Amino acid sequence: MLGLPMTPPLLLLLRVAVVWLACALGGCRANDPVEETEVATIGGAGDASASQSPAQDQPTKGPLARRKVTGSDPLYPEMSKRLQEEGAVELAVEVGKDGSLRKVRVTKSSGYERLDQAAVAAVRQWTFTPRTGEEAALVYHQRFVFRLVSEGR
Repeated sequence: MLGLPMTPPLLLLLRVAVVWLACALGGCRANDPVEETEVATIGGAGDASASQSPAQDQPTKGPLARRKVTGSDPLYPEMSKRLQEEGAVELAVEVGKDGSLRKVRVTKSSGYERLDQAAVAAVRQWTFTPRTGEEAALVYHQRFVFRLVSEGR
């Protein structure tokens, strides 16, 4: 590539340079807070009372929550409840200046595709308020924690 042998230190330096360049161009905001919403449901395996409704969540108060106009939290997938799958999924949510949702991507998987897809599907239904400012789009970070709660907790 550059006529240099690709040794591990050189590869690391190259990776750091690429990440720095991406951040310098506005592609990453490492210090942005990650907003968290807990998606909990009562019951679990074989519990008929576990409904397919949005779970009890802890309200988020960060910048993304303030921009959100409509939309609900993710539904806990029925199969994930039966299999007792729990985990946290982190998303990068890109919102345009006009309030349009530009892109949603998983930045950290829960380890279960169903939970990740439930989080992405919910955010794709959200609408946001337009904003003023220079940037064409901003990336917000949202974390959903899927947790099964027993009746006594």
